Amino acid sequence: MKTEITDALIYFSNCCNLDCSYCFVPKETEKRLSWEQIEAFFTWFLKQPARLKRIGIAGGEPLLELGLIKKTFSFLRENNLYDYRKITMSDIFTNGTILNKEILDLLRKENVGLGFSLDGSQTSNRNRKFKNGGDSFEVVWKNMLKYRNEINHQPSISITITPNNAHRFYSNIKFLLDNEFYKIKFSPAVISGKWTDQLVDIFISEFKKVITYYKFLVETKKDIPLRFLDNLFNQIKKEGFFNCSLGRQMVLSYDGNVYACPLAQSFDQEFKDLVHVGNPLEAIDLEKLASLIDCDFLKRSRFKDSCASPYIRDVDRMACSLFEKHGILADNDHVKAITKLFLQINKEITGSFKKEYS
Repeated sequence: MKTEITDALIYFSNCCNLDCSYCFVPKETEKRLSWEQIEAFFTWFLKQPARLKRIGIAGGEPLLELGLIKKTFSFLRENNLYDYRKITMSDIFTNGTILNKEILDLLRKENVGLGFSLDGSQTSNRNRKFKNGGDSFEVVWKNMLKYRNEINHQPSISITITPNNAHRFYSNIKFLLDNEFYKIKFSPAVISGKWTDQLVDIFISEFKKVITYYKFLVETKKDIPLRFLDNLFNQIKKEGFFNCSLGRQMVLSYDGNVYACPLAQSFDQEFKDLVHVGNPLEAIDLEKLASLIDCDFLKRSRFKDSCASPYIRDVDRMACSLFEKHGILADNDHVKAITKLFLQINKEITGSFKKEYS
């Protein structure tokens, strides 16, 4: 089976200066890729037949590995590969606590953007603490404003919805929109925390308020440059709320192995073995990668949903919705609640925007 690989994600390390409650990256032992491993992976990836390739850099906190980031850009330039017609670099997602002149100069030189992980206003402090227990919001907010002002670029913002902040979703989104941050993405935390039907209902109520406020802004502020809910609707129409990358993206993890899933390190050994496809210093199994594209984890589990919704296929493929931290299979109530959450998001978005795009 021939597979065209267009996307690669590299976890340079699992090192981080925050201790976020919902983080899925194990940090018991700090691990970091060697340049030899990274170079071997790039060499393999860039030989693949896809005409245009996209590379993402992740962590841990990737900006702690600035030396490896610089080497990456140097490698691409020296091999005449850093060209938008051949390679595109995704925004580097950071926790936002580190931003200095050296980083800003590199971003300008390489024309690459930053994405920030922030859950909204000061309520972010509930789940996003420094390792010493200190709050992170003020540091991150200052750096976000600095980045926008100095780079003159709208940063991507990634919001994680958890059972303990679902009731603040509207106020957190409103805070960002009112401060003219429009490039927003959100996702429920499915590995950390326990979802219930009641919590899902609370979130959906908040989500409806977000849709109403968003439409108000679009109607009254014609100059909004980035319409994130419109984009979400188009994504759902095309590929569902979750565009699961299983079998379509190569992930070089900080342990030196290549996986077909970016969350592989979070799960138990059985799942890691299932999605493990090789090592850049030895061999990478493309046939195994291709076989995972249609893998149905939900039907393999003890939880089987009979829902006939056209969106259930997205949930089928989200193996991460079946587990808690450290690879423990979640109980049925949690999985059912997660399924309900995904389907309700789809329902609210499609119901609210289908007239505009019909």
